[in-house]
Amino acid sequence: MAEVIVKLGSDSSIRELPLPQQDADSGLEGIQLKLQRIQADLERSTVFVQSVKTDLQSREQRKS
Repeated sequence: MAEVIVKLGSDSSIRELPLPQQDADSGLEGIQLKLQRIQADLERSTVFVQSVKTDLQSREQRKS
């Protein structure tokens, strides 16, 4: 099993992600594809979190 460390913005956000054996066997290309998928997931999550924050701010402003 291979291990990849992904930095998510700050030193306190470092996570170790174990990769399945078949990804490790496929070499660097397989790991790069896995990292690209992770990056795309993180970007989608960031957009979603920003959307939720904006929605919450809008709701708070309407209450005031």
